[in-house]
Amino acid sequence: MTLYEIASQYREVLEMDCANDDERSAMISAIDDLSGEFSDKVENIVKFIRNVSAEADAIRAEEIRLASKRQTLTRKAENLTAYIEAMMVMSGLREVKAGIFAAKFRQNPPSVTILDESQLDDRFFIIERRISKTAISDAVKAGEQVPGIEIVRNERLEIK
Repeated sequence: MTLYEIASQYREVLEMDCANDDERSAMISAIDDLSGEFSDKVENIVKFIRNVSAEADAIRAEEIRLASKRQTLTRKAENLTAYIEAMMVMSGLREVKAGIFAAKFRQNPPSVTILDESQLDDRFFIIERRISKTAISDAVKAGEQVPGIEIVRNERLEIK
């Protein structure tokens, strides 16, 4: 029986009208039976959650390890590229053919360097408008009425 089925039966039993002592004791017995099954199902599901969480943690650790390895390899490639560049500059070479590869200096497209930001016209600035939920929350806590919002307090399941 699934947890959903047990929960449905549990709800049905709790909604029963008990007219006499026999019906009441039958209801209590049914609750006891379902409670045990429900607890067992929840325990097994929590065990499965722990296994899945442990696997997710292991994958996260592997991602971190692989990211570190990628960064190391990227730095190594950048350092070797810088080494070739420095040696070509020192040798006065602008182009080198090396087997199936060619290394040569090229002009980059023009780029803009800002010398004094205060001299720039407003049309060159990007203005970003973002909502600060923290500021809204602080205003509400201070007793201010903020139109256009709703304060919601949710629950979460904590498994220990």
